[in-house]
Amino acid sequence: MEVIQWPGTRRTSDPEASATASSAGRLIRHVRQALHQGATIGFPSSNGYIAVTEAAYAGRLAGRLEVLVSGIGAALDWAPQLGYAGRRLAERVWPGPLVLIATEGVSQGLAARLDIRDRLLEGGEIRLRAADHASLQAVLQRADGPIFGVPLTEPVGVDLLLSTGRSVVAKPTVVHVNGDRWQIREAGTLDETSIARRLARSIVFVCTGNTCRSPLAETLCKKRLAEKLDCTPSELPLRGWMVASAGLAASPGLPAATEAIAVAQVRGADLSAHESQPLDERITSTADCLLVMTRSHLRALRTAGLGPITRLIHPDGHDIDDPFGSEHEVYEQCAAQIDSCLQRLVDEWLRRRP
Repeated sequence: MEVIQWPGTRRTSDPEASATASSAGRLIRHVRQALHQGATIGFPSSNGYIAVTEAAYAGRLAGRLEVLVSGIGAALDWAPQLGYAGRRLAERVWPGPLVLIATEGVSQGLAARLDIRDRLLEGGEIRLRAADHASLQAVLQRADGPIFGVPLTEPVGVDLLLSTGRSVVAKPTVVHVNGDRWQIREAGTLDETSIARRLARSIVFVCTGNTCRSPLAETLCKKRLAEKLDCTPSELPLRGWMVASAGLAASPGLPAATEAIAVAQVRGADLSAHESQPLDERITSTADCLLVMTRSHLRALRTAGLGPITRLIHPDGHDIDDPFGSEHEVYEQCAAQIDSCLQRLVDEWLRRRP
């Protein structure tokens, strides 16, 4: 077995071959040539190694074949009708320790056109894995055709190994997806809770300082959703909902306003543990929807180009004014206004939930 350090040079007695692999670009060309010639190559990943070869030589791989893809777009070539759960996990986990088993539309995908379709579509299922190491990503980007692989329990039994020099004992989680349903087939790095959280719809309420209006919206929304789904607010992520809040000009770590805590408590919600946080890319990159309190918030976010779908919390387009520094009655009116908006929004979300 030939071994190449990634990045670095190949450990070999052939000086000409060592020069060929002296840079990442040359190394990738060397690997591609080996694949074209029928070699089986061990590629590194975040969860061990994968034995990889081209379609014409897939018979050399022992075990259930996985299709190596660059991302969700390529995955849809193999599973054209991939549903909510599959798309969501691909978008939120890949590249990462996840193998998707898909059944939706696979007979209309690329596998049906190949001579090895019986192996690829065993039981009417196909296994999809995204490349999560630079070496395999580079090969996929330049490949002339599909690339297949099988996981290696140990980095042995291949013609050429791209070694990272690190011992990796973790394994990917294998998840069967169908529509909005999913089931872990093979346990791995991502447990059931991790999968559920990545599938959850993420709603973020936004105000200015994240101490009054948006925290009230967050906790009252959690209460309404939990009541509708017959669970506790802490169980919402496992039921498909992540609810949070942030502020456009928030300082981190501040508690909710005392009056906000009080009016939330009267309505059966708890803000005692709230800590403010600024709205940043970490939050916006994973949110499905940002709900803001005023039209000025809406303009600010749209001007900055931040976030996903952004809309006013009030369905009729009215502002919800900041009660900061006001008397208890003003906070109560604010909470009542927010809660009324949430009643309509929660019903809308649950009707549209896939």
